[in-house]
Amino acid sequence: ELDGPGGLPLGAEGKGLALFSAGIDSPVAAYLIGKRGVNLDFLFVNIAGKSYLNFVYRVFNKIKEYFPYSKLFVYELDIEKLMQVRKGYKQIMFKVILYKIAEQFAKFKNYDVIVTGESLAQVSSQTLESIKVLDEFISIPILRPLIGFNKEEIINLSKRIGTFKIKAPEICQLEKHPTTKPKKEIILEELNKINIDFEAEAKNIKEIGEKDLESISEFLFSLPKKDELSIVFVDEIEKIKMEKSKKYLFICKTGALAKYFAEKFRKEGFEAYYLDEKTAKRLGYI
Repeated sequence: ELDGPGGLPLGAEGKGLALFSAGIDSPVAAYLIGKRGVNLDFLFVNIAGKSYLNFVYRVFNKIKEYFPYSKLFVYELDIEKLMQVRKGYKQIMFKVILYKIAEQFAKFKNYDVIVTGESLAQVSSQTLESIKVLDEFISIPILRPLIGFNKEEIINLSKRIGTFKIKAPEICQLEKHPTTKPKKEIILEELNKINIDFEAEAKNIKEIGEKDLESISEFLFSLPKKDELSIVFVDEIEKIKMEKSKKYLFICKTGALAKYFAEKFRKEGFEAYYLDEKTAKRLGYI
């Protein structure tokens, strides 16, 4: 006998759109909702640069084993929009944007529900006060299968379904001290300030596949920690005296030249990696 997930046939309870980060929580949330018969597609809102999509796609490929006909959609959010938001509200505003984009895309594509990996009070945007406010900004139902799970329980499920070891690197918080008790009127003010046409933006969301990813070497999936690396900006490479006892991370704006130098020095026997500037910032390397 073979043990299966159990539950209901996929699609028996309609179709949903999963907000997908490729971290620990969102794949587990998707898996649990799939067990209850909801077929899913996945939406990743990217603020971390093109290279980061390779991490996301790898996790998507794994979770797709449970959703064989699923699609991965990506919305590129200009992080400068979030930098305009007042102190303390950047994190909750990011979540509002996620919700609003997902809502419009769900209406456009006729999804029945939105699925998230939120767990009560796990982070600032998942406190009860935050969730109450977030729910006021969209009309489509939100399913939160992990709402009562603690982190250890989520990690154990992540290991069981095979996504834990390949999870995407965590993106840094947008600010050090985000509010845990956001006010609706302030969020409305900040929404007016950043002025995003969510309906128009949702219509521009694209499905991505392997052909849309940047060519990326396997070593990028196992980047060392920041304190193990010597950071080298490509425009300062002439100042660097390379030593084979060190590990190097090359960075440039788009990542193209950084990739060239990383691969060049790899061939010469150095341990070298590369990132585009935006991804390096989001991952906390610079």
